[in-house]
Amino acid sequence: MVNTMGQKSRLEDFRGAQLFKQDANFLRKIEELVDMKFKKVHYAYWDSKMEFSIKDNRVTRIGMWQCWLSELPECLGDLNSLKFLALNFNDLKVIPESIGNLKSLKYLQLGWNKITTLPNSLSNLSSLKQLSLGNNRLSSILDSIGALKSLESLDLAVNNISILPESIGGLCSLKRFSLGKNKLRELPSSIAKLTSLLYLEASENNLETIPKSIGNLALLYDLLLDNNSISSIPKSIGNFKQIVELHLGNNNLTNIPKSIGNLTTLTDLFLGDNHLANLPKSMKNLCLLKNLSIAGNPLSKVPKWIKRLESLRTLYIDKNIELPENLLNLESPISIIRK
Repeated sequence: MVNTMGQKSRLEDFRGAQLFKQDANFLRKIEELVDMKFKKVHYAYWDSKMEFSIKDNRVTRIGMWQCWLSELPECLGDLNSLKFLALNFNDLKVIPESIGNLKSLKYLQLGWNKITTLPNSLSNLSSLKQLSLGNNRLSSILDSIGALKSLESLDLAVNNISILPESIGGLCSLKRFSLGKNKLRELPSSIAKLTSLLYLEASENNLETIPKSIGNLALLYDLLLDNNSISSIPKSIGNFKQIVELHLGNNNLTNIPKSIGNLTTLTDLFLGDNHLANLPKSMKNLCLLKNLSIAGNPLSKVPKWIKRLESLRTLYIDKNIELPENLLNLESPISIIRK
């Protein structure tokens, strides 16, 4: 028989909610730290700076935005039922090791803080699906991050990361990976193991090369590598059977592999601001291409085969470049934007 009297004795009232003592204790400590009050809300909506939701007398969701929170108490690890924790736009510098006790946690949002290091215990969050660490001050990533086998979305954009551990290849469920605005010079070869990946963004880094093995990411929809120092693209990009957007603008490319013609699902291709003197004829096979940027390259003229791109709607080119005859007289007119 369940001892309901004993269970009730462990419940406390907090902001109109009956909570177990450890949950109420954590929320009270947070209120003391920021001198603000929590609001109990329904799971489906969030409309204030400090909110929480409950189920069966346990806190399941916590959201705090722009509360100037600078630290988290160790008792964070007592929230056994917590599934969603959003602490974006605060003043956090460190995360307590006790966070590793949150076995039910699925969504962890820590963007726009001042976090410099991550606790080793983070790798214990076996249920975690989303980890947002963008806009912080991280310079490195834990080797143990590869243990997060359930992780589907990882945001590390806008930090100071110069190298990624090879263990990143252990994130076998990862679908979305954001790495923009860091200091990366290369991507680890183990990235080829992320075969579930749909979106990879590594713009505005210091990348000089792309691993040949990137072609293993056959499910990619979006690959964003603009604003780097990339000098060549591997032939293996032709393996992207369902890619829609490919951003390679503002790099040091001197040629594009013929295999790009295999990307028949591509709708947006950005090759502007490189060192391309010519384009591969195989690009005429890009039958779904709608937007093409080739401005800022030493091209003397737009190739004639451009007229074969029946879906093309917008073409970005240099002011003085020569156009093929009758390009502007096609049945489906192309918008020419000269830069």
